[in-house]
Amino acid sequence: MASRPAAPPTRPPQRKGATAPLAMRAITSLLLLGAIASSSCAAGSRAQAPPGSDLWVDVRAYATEAAIGEDEARRRLEMRRALVPAIEIVEASPNTFGGGYFTDQGDSWRYVILFVDGSQHEASRAQVEELLPVGAPVEWREVKYSWATLSGITTEIPNVLSGGGFVHAVGPNIQLNRVEVFVSEENADFAADLAARYGDAVAVIVQEPPRPI
Repeated sequence: MASRPAAPPTRPPQRKGATAPLAMRAITSLLLLGAIASSSCAAGSRAQAPPGSDLWVDVRAYATEAAIGEDEARRRLEMRRALVPAIEIVEASPNTFGGGYFTDQGDSWRYVILFVDGSQHEASRAQVEELLPVGAPVEWREVKYSWATLSGITTEIPNVLSGGGFVHAVGPNIQLNRVEVFVSEENADFAADLAARYGDAVAVIVQEPPRPI
């Protein structure tokens, strides 16, 4: 069984809707370092590229990929760069946030921050809000599970599997705020066991494993 490689930013296309970083730094670092690619679990979702990379300096390439004009592409890339300090706070606070991701859906592109509600987290949220550029297209979305919780479950699941040879991938899905366990065949007892342990923090998905190339 393999742990799910990469996070939503790298958008592994071989698994429907799943993402699999095992630490908060992986998710946002890949947000900063990943190429722009579509996500099967959130159509139109995109990763951002870091300052100095081809996608940052090549406005035309980004415009073509996102199906937008070059002026709009330049504006979005500049805003993404301006958002980096806020993203770093999200990255550094895995107990407060469920992660964050960019979505490029025509005119409605934005950075979505997944926030675990609670008074103990307000200071971290306020810190992020102070760093947001004026007019930044940011959407706050309240979620149930922090990135630390999802990462912990992802690490723990391989240790609790029994006879799980039909499990071929495990990893967090940042947009759906859950850990996804991909199995090659349906097993009601296995699914019930995970549900009893983790509730709705885990979803079992029946999907054929990738074939060797």
